[in-house]
Amino acid sequence: MKNTPAYEPSQSLVERYQPRSLSEVRGHSKIVESLQGFVSQPTTKAFLFVGPPGVGKSGTGRALAQNLGVPVDELLGGLRAIIGANLTITNLKELASTMSHPPMLGSWKMILVDEADSMSDRVEKEWLAILE
Repeated sequence: MKNTPAYEPSQSLVERYQPRSLSEVRGHSKIVESLQGFVSQPTTKAFLFVGPPGVGKSGTGRALAQNLGVPVDELLGGLRAIIGANLTITNLKELASTMSHPPMLGSWKMILVDEADSMSDRVEKEWLAILE
């Protein structure tokens, strides 16, 4: 098991125990194996993690970012975490335009859309068009 970082009062338990790399993800060995294969030969790709709340979808996405060397700081152009319900056509287009610029650190950028099922139909269609 991983070394648990020192407790910080501002951290929630989820943040404290969230996996920091794919090797720390538990209970999803086939998924982890597949993602580790991707990390060894990364290409531009979209992944869809599906499951009930609390099974580790976001944590696995963040662990994947760590394994790819994606900076978790949005200001550095690395991992961008957003809530699907908060997306509008305007900010989706702005987000897509920033993805064409190289990150300040690392080789990869990553967008993690939490609760993608809460996007409006219009935003979802635009998102899928951007991904294609």
